[in-house]
Amino acid sequence: MTEESNESKGFNFDNFTIAGVNVKERGMALWNGEVPLVQTFWMYYFLTVFGLKIVGNGIGGPLGVIIGVLALGWAGFMVKPIIAASEKFTGDKQWALLAKIAAVLIGLGVLADLFG
Repeated sequence: MTEESNESKGFNFDNFTIAGVNVKERGMALWNGEVPLVQTFWMYYFLTVFGLKIVGNGIGGPLGVIIGVLALGWAGFMVKPIIAASEKFTGDKQWALLAKIAAVLIGLGVLADLFG
């Protein structure tokens, strides 16, 4: 199968950008802990989940539930990037430790929401 025919069969994330940012590259950087801890935690985790929950609760109904599930999934996904970014954090080690504790609590919260 050629590369050309493979691309025509589905969506290609290799060159997908939002606001000039390549989504695949940024996602891999996030997953590998290459995005600074402050951005990973506050921007990619906290603000995203907080915003999704506010929007989901505000909309309500089935769409609100779907947005809530998206927020839950994103929170679960972000556990690994937070831990990876904290491992590479070069600042005061107390912040890295607190980020790891927060990641564990986030993961436990996601599991509680899924199975509780």
